[in-house]
Amino acid sequence: MFYVCLFVRLLSVAEETLAEFFPKATGTAVDWVQIPGMKPGPDSVGIVAISHTCSGVAARACGLVSLEPMKIAEILKDRPSWFRDCRSLEVVTSFPVGKGGTIELVYMQMYAPTTLAPARDFWTLRYTTTLEDGSLVVCERSLSGSGAGPNASAANQFVRAEMLPSGYLVRSCEGGGSIIHIVDHLDLEVRIR
Repeated sequence: MFYVCLFVRLLSVAEETLAEFFPKATGTAVDWVQIPGMKPGPDSVGIVAISHTCSGVAARACGLVSLEPMKIAEILKDRPSWFRDCRSLEVVTSFPVGKGGTIELVYMQMYAPTTLAPARDFWTLRYTTTLEDGSLVVCERSLSGSGAGPNASAANQFVRAEMLPSGYLVRSCEGGGSIIHIVDHLDLEVRIR
């Protein structure tokens, strides 16, 4: 019974995360400002925007990628392979959900941006699902009130940061490839554990 209640609660948080992430990814929930000088071209990601009106730091990027959605999701979920500030990422547990989706509990550590600041860690719920229109979504948010997460001894070296609903919206293009919308929304302020 406990595991059923836990699963129902995690599914509820996952659906809330999707509901908050999707309008950010489509550009309707946040007042995005395009970064000056960023023009789409052969060497650029596409459109990159930031927000000055929401809490924390929020950025949104959109671009065309010559890969299929599932391959993109596989790459993006493996943050240590492409994000140099990601020190480690551990998927603590995973639950299958409908439409071939998953709910994962993730613990991630990031290097400090400078020697004057402590490193950050995150304890998040990551939700992967397919929408009715066939779009693939990987969205993620911090779990609050969760203590130090699975790696309590190492976590003392880190400051707990918060990931607000963030993630990836991937849509297939006719003729191959995909359009990807990426949203990073972080609050890196000091948290009391």
